[in-house]
Amino acid sequence: MASPNAAVPVPSAIPTRIVKPCRCVISRQPTETCEWSANTADKYINFIESHAVPESMALEEIAAETSTDSELQGVIKTVQTGHWYEKMIQTAVSNYQAPQPKAPLIMTDMPSKPWSVVYADFCGPFLTGETVLVVIDGYSRHVEVEIMKSTTTTAVVSRLKKVFARHDYPDELTSDNGPPFNAADFDAFLNQNGVRHRKITPYWAQANAEAGRFMRTLEKAARAAHIEGRRWQDELDTFLLNYRPTPHCTTGISPAELLFNRKIRNKLPSVDRLDPMPSDIEDSHEKAINNDPKRKEKMKKYADKRNHAKNINLQIGDYVLVRQQ
Repeated sequence: MASPNAAVPVPSAIPTRIVKPCRCVISRQPTETCEWSANTADKYINFIESHAVPESMALEEIAAETSTDSELQGVIKTVQTGHWYEKMIQTAVSNYQAPQPKAPLIMTDMPSKPWSVVYADFCGPFLTGETVLVVIDGYSRHVEVEIMKSTTTTAVVSRLKKVFARHDYPDELTSDNGPPFNAADFDAFLNQNGVRHRKITPYWAQANAEAGRFMRTLEKAARAAHIEGRRWQDELDTFLLNYRPTPHCTTGISPAELLFNRKIRNKLPSVDRLDPMPSDIEDSHEKAINNDPKRKEKMKKYADKRNHAKNINLQIGDYVLVRQQ
């Protein structure tokens, strides 16, 4: 049954009277002899809604029917019971593009020390019109967030100065190559402070997966606060206080413990020492360094299997498709 919201090609005028075997191009299945008259417009419209194939589904149906047949003549024979015109089949098949296989994931190595490599990205805008600047440490997965009403270069640089004042300047900052990170003033700010700027592909979440995964969690927390009638800005601090002492799924150690070399206290009762011994600190870092590649390898195998990933050998001079924005 076609969706009532789907686009269906409907004739502009209702025929005065048609009595003949109905072999309509928009019919999903062959129909028996039918009658239409000018004074029964409602019946005509109901007939169209009952038998029409939505225009948006036509290409998908042809692709499904022709998945095992590469020749156009075979296509015509395969779908002839659907009453498609030959030119329609030729047009659809010639314009059809098979989905491109995804390349295997390339996992990044864990930085050698805390706050050496950080990832920056934006989350939002939220219902209030505000945007959150997210900065994540690649080693500990510690997160710093800044609520912003503007995402201009001046505003972003001002907030990054506050973040760097708390944790010092990193060796490298990774961000996409979109605004405001591609501005000359932004690069000048990083160069003046000895921070390398690693630019990745914009609108490609896998390239900055560390920040992207946290933003999904942050958006979920903001939606929950909105549903419960609380200001998400007020709940953000509580969310971070609970997130930072929680062991990360990749390292197995909490972000706060890896960055500050101590466990931070929240409302959860705990019998552990808040000031661990030096041996405990070394064990935590060693455990995180060992767990990180194992967990990433497991994620890579699962993602490659799910996506049916294949190696793509692109050479200089090859033609590629570029998605238009």
